[in-house]
Order: sequence, then structure tokens, then C-alpha cells
Amino acid sequence: MKKETKMQYILLPILTVGILLFSACGASVTTITPPPETITITPPPETVTITPPPETVTITPPPETITITPPPLETSIQVIESLTPQEAFALIQQNQDNSDFVIIDVRTLEEIAEGYIEGAIFVNFYSDTFRDELDSLDKDKVYLIYCRGGGRSELTLLIIEELGFIEAYDISGGFAAWKDAGLPIIGQEQSPGQSPPDMM
Repeated sequence: MKKETKMQYILLPILTVGILLFSACGASVTTITPPPETITITPPPETVTITPPPETVTITPPPETITITPPPLETSIQVIESLTPQEAFALIQQNQDNSDFVIIDVRTLEEIAEGYIEGAIFVNFYSDTFRDELDSLDKDKVYLIYCRGGGRSELTLLIIEELGFIEAYDISGGFAAWKDAGLPIIGQEQSPGQSPPDMM
């Protein structure tokens, strides 16, 4: 017990001196502030751009293509026919003052001497240039063709059709049938001054 008391007496002065020395050295008491509480900072959300839907656009499809084909140009219809002597005479009467009406005699010169129809022009069927002579005629005019018995005039009609004439007729039975029908002719009984048909 005496030892402990003795030790206390020894340590107490030492502690006192130490405190005094520590204060004398100007040591300052440092206050330690504990760190603040951790604050969690939540960043703002990313900016999201919302694009509004486009306005409704009504697309009208183009109308269907309609191809309109114009009607074909009118093609001239050929009139190629055979007429009786009486029908041929009536045709002549209807076209007396028509400059676009032509009568063609396709016989030979010897046959013409037997008589012919007034106003006819002569184109020899047996000529080497017969087709060319026909081709040189105006194809838009109206033609009445005859021969002696009707055979050559029928063949002439075929040629005229091939050449593209618009309207042509022949006398069925030819000049002989015309005479037999008692229709007017110029020839053996012709008056003075009358001339044979024009030659091409």
C-alpha cells in the first residue's frame, strides 16, 4: 500500500509538468469534424426526344392509264361492178355533165370502125403499154369500160382494181349487147363531122 501511494506521488508531478509544457508550446487543440454523411446524387435522366408521328398524308394514286386508239382512217371502198347495157346507159345519162366520168373503149381500131359509144376514149387492150396507160389515169374518177363482147372489159376491171381505182364498171356483153339493146351508138350511121373516140 505504501508503494502504490509512493508511485502516485511520483507520477502526479510528472503528468502535471507534461501538461504545462504541452500548453506552453502553444499547441492547439484540433477539432476533428467527422465527414458529412454520404449524399447520393442521382443524375437527371437522359433527355429523350419524342418525335411526334407525321401528319397523315393521303396519297391519291394516279388514274389508270387509258389508251384510246383512234378509229382507223376511212379506207376508200372500191366499187368494181358489171352493169347491163341498160344500167350503163342510165349511168351515162346521170353523168352527162360530170367531168369526172370517163368511158373507155378497149377494142382495136378495126372494131371501133363498127361504131362506138359517144364520148368514149380509146385504150387498146392489146397494146404493150396498156397497163401503164391505165395507171396514168386519175384513179379518183368514175370509169365505164366496154369491149366487143365483155371478156376484155372484165379483165380490164381486174387490172383497174389492182391499180387502186376507186370506182369502175364494165358493160356486161360489151358493145354487141349494147347494140342489140338498141342503145345509141356512133359509127356507120354517124352524122358528118362526127369523129372517132379520142386515142390515148
